[in-house]
Amino acid sequence: MISSKELTLEDVLKEMNKLKYRLLELGEKLKIGFFEIKAIEYKDIIIKSNFVGDVMLNKMIKADGTREEFDSVKESYNGYRQVAIEKIGEMLETKSIEECIVYFRDKLHWKWREIAKMFKYSLRQCHNLYDKGKKK
Repeated sequence: MISSKELTLEDVLKEMNKLKYRLLELGEKLKIGFFEIKAIEYKDIIIKSNFVGDVMLNKMIKADGTREEFDSVKESYNGYRQVAIEKIGEMLETKSIEECIVYFRDKLHWKWREIAKMFKYSLRQCHNLYDKGKKK
């Protein structure tokens, strides 16, 4: 499990970004695997069985291990996401809105629309609070 005390918010968000790209890569690999493998059809081999699905396809997916890695990376990503939410919540409780807006804009490089949506302010209000925070 991730220790939230050891990492800064920037570190958590960087790690989340790395994991997001790994998830996209694995997801693409899983998709490609499904399209490259031609399924065995009923007319190819007629077997009476209660098993539903393509036996060959299921064996190849299990042997690959990609799905397990995808699930593991996804779990790790969700852990970092939770830590980021907690850190942002702590920041919102302990610092002024102006300081938070300056931090999100300057350090994390968030877009103005994201900041405005988070604080439920207009873009103009966020700009004004940002300017006020920069003067401090």
